[in-house]
Amino acid sequence: MLDASELQRLMGRGIAGSAALRDALAIHLPELASTRSEPERLLLEFCERHGFPIPLVNQYLNGWLVDAYWPDRGLVVEIDGARGHRTPGQLQRDHQRDLELRLAGFLVLRYTRRQLIESPDAVAADLRRILHPALDLARSSPY
Repeated sequence: MLDASELQRLMGRGIAGSAALRDALAIHLPELASTRSEPERLLLEFCERHGFPIPLVNQYLNGWLVDAYWPDRGLVVEIDGARGHRTPGQLQRDHQRDLELRLAGFLVLRYTRRQLIESPDAVAADLRRILHPALDLARSSPY
């Protein structure tokens, strides 16, 4: 376990490596340790790059394991890849999860790994309207 506050206490002027360690701590994402796949890591890095709050990852909601969850918005994001949808049963399971979560009041969005890489601006715009709705209102205002 990394104790960032203890490391910061040890850093200081004239202590070799302090500047490099300070820079490393500034970009450290402890949530990466909770990810179970490369697409989940991609999502966390995507969120950091676009200034979105970092979600909880691999959380159980209503008995379903979800990739990412923003409790304050009731938002669930699933990142799909070819591996997760090889059979009709896997696809059916994901649709059942989405339905049950929506019925429980969660907003469920799905993106592909490829969308995070090839269409990041579109994904960011879609997430922004939920995570930062005031920003969209300001953009759409004629004033």
